[in-house]
Amino acid sequence: MVQKEKERFKVNKVPKSILVGFLFFLISLVFLDNYNHRLKARVLGINIQLQADQKRIFEWEQLLAEKPDYRDGWLQLSSLYAKVGNVKKSKEAFNNAKKIDPNFEELPSLEKLLEE
Repeated sequence: MVQKEKERFKVNKVPKSILVGFLFFLISLVFLDNYNHRLKARVLGINIQLQADQKRIFEWEQLLAEKPDYRDGWLQLSSLYAKVGNVKKSKEAFNNAKKIDPNFEELPSLEKLLEE
């Protein structure tokens, strides 16, 4: 009679392989969540930087609308356009700087940087 009661209340043992698998699964979830969090932070940082670059582009465009002969302004604008991936506008801004001062000694090295 006592034996039957012991069997009735006996807890089924879970195989070790299932426990190890479940533990591995939980650890994987923790690492995945951490990776996802870092990825979101990186994307947020990129978006903030892009917004700052767009603001600077707008400011340089406004300044150059008032002072279109400002060579260094065109070079700054060219650099910013290249940074945000707008190659066409980067080249246009660079060409404007080149028209203003074609003998500027830094132009060839800056042009090489923009081509990369």
